[in-house]
This record gives sequence, C-alpha cells and structure tokens, in this order.
Amino acid sequence: MAGDTTTSWALRRLKGTWLFSDLPEAALAQLATGAREVTLEEGQVLLREGEPGDALYVVLEGALGLTRAAPNGTALLGEVRRGEHLGELALLEDSPRAATATALGPTRALRVTRAGRDSSAAKAFSAVRRSSNGASTP
Repeated sequence: MAGDTTTSWALRRLKGTWLFSDLPEAALAQLATGAREVTLEEGQVLLREGEPGDALYVVLEGALGLTRAAPNGTALLGEVRRGEHLGELALLEDSPRAATATALGPTRALRVTRAGRDSSAAKAFSAVRRSSNGASTP
C-alpha cells in the first residue's frame, strides 16, 4: 500500500473503532496519514512498560496480553482484542507506558503516531477523550 491507498485503508480502520467514532473526518484523515500496520508473531512484544509512548495501536487481528511488573513477578492485567485499542495517551502525553503488551498469537495492529500536540487531530482526540471518561490503556 502506498500514499492515498494506505491513508484510505487506515482511515477505514480508525472509523471502525469506538475511540475515533466521534472525531471529525479531517482529524481522522490527519491521524490516518501516518498510520502503519504492524505484524507480530506469538510472544513478540509490541510495547514495554516504562518505555516512552509515541503511538497508539488498534488491534486488527489477534490479541495482545497486557502485563505489569508486580512485587512477586508479573501481573496479568488483561487482553486487548480485535477492534480494541491501547496506548492512546501517547497521542497527548509524554508519560511512559503503563504496561507491556505481548502478542498472544499472530497479531496485526494499526500503529497511529502522535501528530503533534497542536494538531487538529490531537485537539479533537483530546475532546473525545474528555467526553468519554473511558479508562486509558498503556
């Protein structure tokens, strides 16, 4: 996929998630411009607890296990499955990842990078985030 085809493909995927369903078309298009597909094999780490966050991910196929360091080893926090997202705070903040996400099997995800805090996409996303009062993920 190249150029407009990649953007159109990413735009369709973003529109299909509840997180982005209320974003204006222009803001979605801006986010989709830099979006790329990531393919993971079972056991491959997508993001690691404590690392800086620079993107959010929408799971297209497969699932990711979320874990966090705990006093007695590692705590399983849950799973992120097809159509769900993680890492959305990376579009707005410079906080480190809150958990590690590892592929539970073959997994495909859409990687959406931060378009800049002053971009219309980031501002629109921020408004949606405030209105949804949803819990954020790593």
